Amino acid sequence: MNYFLTFIYYSAWIVSILGFGTSIANIFKNLKINFGLEKELLITVYGFLGFIFIYLTIAIINFFIPVNSLFSHLFLISGILLFLLNRKELIYLFKGNLPIISFLYIFNAFIPFRWLLYYDTGLYHLQMIKWITQSKVPLGLSNLYYAFGTNSSWFNISAVVEQPAVLLKAPFFISNSIFLFFYGIGISFAFKEFIKNKITLSNIFLALTSIPWLINSISSWSSSTCYDLPVNFLIPFSIFLTIKYFEDAAEINKNNILLIIILPIFAITIKISSAPLILLPLLIIIFKFITREINFNKNISTTCIISSSLILIPWILKSVFISGYLIFPFTFTRLNLKWASPLFIANSSLENISQIAKMGSVANELLDDFKWVNSWFIRFITQNKIVVILIFLCAISFIVMLLKKNNKKINYLSLAIPFIVAALGIIYWFLSAPDFRFGQGYIFSFVFILMSCAIFKMNFMAKNTKKLTDANITKKKNIFKFTLLFLGLFIIFCSLIFLFYKDFQSLLLNLLSLIRKKEIAALGLIKLKFLAYMLLLIGLIIIFSGIHYFKNKKIILITSIVIEIFFSLVVTQSFLFYQREYRTYPTSNIFPKITLIKTETLNGDTIYVPEKGDQTWDAPLPSAPTLNKNLQISYSKNGLPRMFWFKQN
Repeated sequence: MNYFLTFIYYSAWIVSILGFGTSIANIFKNLKINFGLEKELLITVYGFLGFIFIYLTIAIINFFIPVNSLFSHLFLISGILLFLLNRKELIYLFKGNLPIISFLYIFNAFIPFRWLLYYDTGLYHLQMIKWITQSKVPLGLSNLYYAFGTNSSWFNISAVVEQPAVLLKAPFFISNSIFLFFYGIGISFAFKEFIKNKITLSNIFLALTSIPWLINSISSWSSSTCYDLPVNFLIPFSIFLTIKYFEDAAEINKNNILLIIILPIFAITIKISSAPLILLPLLIIIFKFITREINFNKNISTTCIISSSLILIPWILKSVFISGYLIFPFTFTRLNLKWASPLFIANSSLENISQIAKMGSVANELLDDFKWVNSWFIRFITQNKIVVILIFLCAISFIVMLLKKNNKKINYLSLAIPFIVAALGIIYWFLSAPDFRFGQGYIFSFVFILMSCAIFKMNFMAKNTKKLTDANITKKKNIFKFTLLFLGLFIIFCSLIFLFYKDFQSLLLNLLSLIRKKEIAALGLIKLKFLAYMLLLIGLIIIFSGIHYFKNKKIILITSIVIEIFFSLVVTQSFLFYQREYRTYPTSNIFPKITLIKTETLNGDTIYVPEKGDQTWDAPLPSAPTLNKNLQISYSKNGLPRMFWFKQN
């Protein structure tokens, strides 16, 4: 029953978020601000705008009242009604995109059902969500536990969208899967453009982001409350919009500066590590001033200022409320307030994040020098082989580009600003907290900018696409289209056989062990499975690319949708597999049961802490992984804590 209800909520929230996003876009249209984007990109943008609207509304309301289950459902219904009011526009956007939308819808629908491995969900994410759903914003919450000072707008969104998980006490979180759904639709635009022989720098860049999209889709954190995931895709999408902004001469495209401003700001409210992204609009504005090409009309300028303020002000105010800092844990932003967290809490937060990212654990070594770099580098290349491979391919493509003669002209201006921002983002990430999950948005963007330049300059894709899309029907073309279909089906069949049948996996592992003359570890099987996932995706792309060759498209479409379902079941490693193999795992379908201890501060206030470990999951408020007995607490009329603070010496 939990699975069915989660699927219903997943579907309903997609509709609701689109309803909110479309309504926001219509407000911009009334201000004569139309986005110069294609249909698939508009669906993605409307989805992101819907998330922004939810964050903003919940952030403001939570200053006054808790956002409980009743409010969440009213919010959900309101979005669905707005979807129905805007149905004509949305039907127009969906028209011609139903095959890929259905694929992404099915693919992402299974993500929440994967078994949960993400540690921080039980450490503090779920507690942050509970504070929003059960209390108005408390003062000095970071004094209860330093991680509670994390001021992410994604928690506001999760407090509403993740109500099913909170009510069912099941770790089936849908926010990230919905976000990946909207981003995936944007990726589909790039591949459709390739089929039409429209090869641009921005399209190549966006298509390349399908690699991290797939990696994240099959990772454990996609089914969690992890707020790094949306940030790591808002970064490349903002960069994509910037590249498109410079390469598209159409005047209507210039209105997209609004998106290039508000999406980075929204990313910052989700996680402060995305701060370098704000350089995108700033550098564009500076460039326009230098070249004297400033042509922002009054409507756009005013809308940018108002929209940015609306997104930032509630976020900053909440930070002041829960920590006493403008931006926690940066000590220079501390305000002289009674509930402001002492400097040792902020410094401890920064040190823990930095130590874990640089040393892999909270170590005792000092990080003032760069002795940690060697061990960090070895750990990085061993744990992120796909990135290493991409960097290698990027270098190879550049060498080929330099050696190959071509006359393809490239607009380097469209890449200059994104390249600078991605490079500065990597530097900021490396010096602060170089954990791959914190900086993959910048790393992938940097590599893909260079790869886009090389691929576009070599003109390889345009030449081959032209050959494949020639309208003249010849015998060779007929042979080609059937070969294309057979190849796609064969690849998918082989991949499914490998992933479904363990006996075949064992046979292949034994064969590889015999060839290599050593036993293949469990990690080897994981690598083979990932290779099978990639082959499945390639097979599907081949089939979808070949649909336009066939007169009887319905048969091919139905076949593709059936394959999509199997693909989704396998790639997301759904409950059909994990409920059989890992049904004893504590978070397979329910929140782990944590034994809690009632502890008291020196003033006799009760705080729940776990008997073992530091995860509290959905423990009653107030709970924390640890307790400082010097903590002071005041209460509101309903008996919930209103303020946490320490007496000043």
